Order: sequence, then structure tokens, then C-alpha cells
Amino acid sequence: MLRHLASPYASPFDSALAFLTQWWPAGCQLMTLPTEGRLSPFTVRMYREGVGIEPHQDILSVESPNDPSAKALINQFGANIYLSMGAGGGGVLELFATDYSETTYKDLAEGPRVVSRDSLPGPVVTIAPAVGELIIFPSHRIHAVAASKGNGSRITISFFLGVQSNSSALAVWI
Repeated sequence: MLRHLASPYASPFDSALAFLTQWWPAGCQLMTLPTEGRLSPFTVRMYREGVGIEPHQDILSVESPNDPSAKALINQFGANIYLSMGAGGGGVLELFATDYSETTYKDLAEGPRVVSRDSLPGPVVTIAPAVGELIIFPSHRIHAVAASKGNGSRITISFFLGVQSNSSALAVWI
């Protein structure tokens, strides 16, 4: 459907994968977990004014602790392509210095956990994305998105990248 909506141009996701395939010598492949099968390659997210995302972490090897493919990841990154940022600003990506090993969570098998903003120091990096940008960040670090302001929706295409080794293809999923 995304390819159809973007036609006659390449879909933003296909363009990002083409870029990553050129950048990473072993290319990219869609992630398949023996315990769950092929994972979805991406999701389109739409957020209205005043909506943000609370601080959290995304770590596939912790969310799927019994899966050997998930456990084989030596690094994981979140990736967002920004299609719209709304008219009033906000919606900045916030990255914190804290990662999973420094939180009190022992098991993320039920999915990502929200971390109380009150328990965190301020973000060490804030990124105000522009339309058309691809932002890649380490998803094991706590990250959040500040609420958007003004009129219009913030629309992103989101996915994850996993590294099993320097010579293996990048795994892609959501």
C-alpha cells in the first residue's frame, strides 16, 4: 500500500532500505524469528497535536528471550523516516544516557516498558527532525518523543535495524 501511495516515486521505506544496502556491505534482510516467523518490516505512525511517546526502550533480544535469532543480535537501532511534522513544532526525539542495564527492569518479554520521566535526568540529545529525514539511534537507550504542537499530524515510518555481526546482513523489522 505504501508503494502505491508513493507512486510514481519510490516508497520512503524502499528508499531507506536502498540507502542502507549501499551503506552496509552485506545488505539488508527482513527479520525472521524461529519462534514468531517473519516480522513486519515497518509501521506507519500518525500522531495528532499534543501526543508524544513516553520514555522507553526497545530491545528485541529481551522482548523475545527464548529466540536464538533475537539473542544473536549484538546491536539494535531504531529508525524513523519523517513524512510530516505538523505545523506547530514539537515532536522532538529525546535520547537519554540510560540504557537497559541501568534500569530496574529484569524482563521485557511483554514488550517495551515505559520509564517514568521523573526518574530520569534530562535527555542528553534532542533531535528536531525535518520532513524527509531518516534518523537512526540506539534503541537500547531510553528514548522518547516530546508532544507535538500546533495543527497537523506528525507522520513517521518506523522500523528497527539489528546487527548480528559485521559481515551479516542488517536485520529489519518492527
